[in-house]
Amino acid sequence: GTTTSRFMVLTVEQLNTVALGLGINPFEATDVDVRIKSSLGSNSSLEAYSNTIKITLTPYTTETPKLWLPGSYQADSGYGDNWTQSTAATLASEGFGNTNFEGYVYFNSAQAAPDNGFKFSSQPDWNGTNYGDDGSFSGILVEQNESNATASAGYYKVKANTTTLMYTVAPVSWGIIGFATTGDDSGWNQDVDLTYNPTTKKLELASIYLSPGAFKFRGNNAW
Repeated sequence: GTTTSRFMVLTVEQLNTVALGLGINPFEATDVDVRIKSSLGSNSSLEAYSNTIKITLTPYTTETPKLWLPGSYQADSGYGDNWTQSTAATLASEGFGNTNFEGYVYFNSAQAAPDNGFKFSSQPDWNGTNYGDDGSFSGILVEQNESNATASAGYYKVKANTTTLMYTVAPVSWGIIGFATTGDDSGWNQDVDLTYNPTTKKLELASIYLSPGAFKFRGNNAW
């Protein structure tokens, strides 16, 4: 008879998927025991196993950790249905394992507890870890017996840390400033504010004439 040997070569991406499927944490070197199983024919007879060897796998992930901000602000502010994580504003961390999250969120109307407000969710549904204010409204997060976080209407930079369990909600404005806005050096004395568009989710100017020259983007009318 004829003996046919089949070999499977895994790409880096496939091997990474296997490592993650084994429950190995991304960017953490882990030793894994590997052996080859062989059999004769299509009915898997005469099974045999090779000696076990040890290899070290360090999987990776390109996923950016996020926090979702479900709340009563969403429908009025262009983020889908209220209290729906999948369309809510999100905060992002710098990378896997980093528990500092930040992002910009627009509130079209004031959010005040207990009827309104928002929470922080670790995934785009209610099945993960959900955080709220501890009731003191001093920037402390808790998982149990929490109150809704609050904000007045406006555009905010929101930060949260799921290790220290602290958060901030700080109003922010963006504008342009410079020679080009006026055609002379007086343009460096006054920002031209951008307005948040909840439909496009961008900061915009309806129109402005810019003279040849320099300008910069500046937050909160300050350097």
